[in-house]
Amino acid sequence: MLREANPLLDVVDHNRRPKDMIPISKDLPPIDAVVLFGEPIRWETNLQLITDVLLTNGRPGNPVTTLHYPHIPVLACNMDLLWMAEAKNPRFGHGMFLVCLESIYKKITGCELKYEALIGKPSVVTYNYAELLIRKQAEKLGWTRPVQRLYAIG
Repeated sequence: MLREANPLLDVVDHNRRPKDMIPISKDLPPIDAVVLFGEPIRWETNLQLITDVLLTNGRPGNPVTTLHYPHIPVLACNMDLLWMAEAKNPRFGHGMFLVCLESIYKKITGCELKYEALIGKPSVVTYNYAELLIRKQAEKLGWTRPVQRLYAIG
């Protein structure tokens, strides 16, 4: 929606660049937060648009006038840098996309990208929640001794 409302924000791919007259940008409501669930298909487009959103305080169609820091909230999950697929070597995961975004933001602003939350595996929040659920399940089963050792595989 953001790219369609503001076609000039995504001009790296010349096939997507407006060819004739400059299209009029459509107003969208301000973006209040960035939520990242998984690695996108077109990294260059997504890195550009997310950076635009952060630098403009959620109004990417507007010019950057001042640095808004701290920036609007960023929430991300799945921080795995690499994952195995059918290829003989590991593939980049969503965590690698986050490293790229963090690096770009730092290079442009001189400030660290701050996350409101990092959730999913492998994160402390996720493991703490899993531990809570395991304790509750043990109580329901009538276990009187606490779970001392837990192995997470996968």
